[in-house]
Amino acid sequence: MESARDAFASTCVSLTDVFNPSLIVVGGSVAAGQGDRLLGPARAAVAQGAFHRPASRVAIVPAALGDAVGLVGARVLFEARMA
Repeated sequence: MESARDAFASTCVSLTDVFNPSLIVVGGSVAAGQGDRLLGPARAAVAQGAFHRPASRVAIVPAALGDAVGLVGARVLFEARMA
């Protein structure tokens, strides 16, 4: 699992550098099960390895909808296509 955490942390650094987001929302059962064991190293990696300005403004948080986030997104897409 340590290599998965490292890969996730590296991905968060890349996302921060490329897209300059203010928020990275992490959902799914892995995020829910790992919590700060997953998000903590990602936050630390972004603070240490990303460009200074984007790193200072991005927050990495768990999805508020938990495992249902995929269903909510699918519903929005479905409704948009049916309109």
